[in-house]
Amino acid sequence: MSVRGLLNSTCDVYTLSTSKDSMGGINESYTARLTDLPCRVRLLAAKEQVAMGREEDRTTHRFYFGSEQDFRSTDRIKNVKKFRKGQEVGTDTNNYDVVFPHDVDRMSRFIQCDAALRPITGVSTS
Repeated sequence: MSVRGLLNSTCDVYTLSTSKDSMGGINESYTARLTDLPCRVRLLAAKEQVAMGREEDRTTHRFYFGSEQDFRSTDRIKNVKKFRKGQEVGTDTNNYDVVFPHDVDRMSRFIQCDAALRPITGVSTS
């Protein structure tokens, strides 16, 4: 069974890159790795966060993706576009840090990523 028909949104996935500056400090930036990736997103209830024992991560949302993608806990999700009956109904430009990506049923049918809503900071996304 495929979950493709349930993926009613798209998003962009950014990967963390680091480099050293001339003084030896670390510069972090995010670079787009995947764009317009089909997904589904939902807000997690506080009870779910406690039940998972992940409340310390402040996980706020759960994203679902097709099985062909690879996610890392350093990835960032952005530009979530929501669709209804094939028409775009809104874009969420918040940043979501991937906290816990996993193949729930271990059958590679879909990937579930728990993510934390993050305020926009000085870290660049290009």
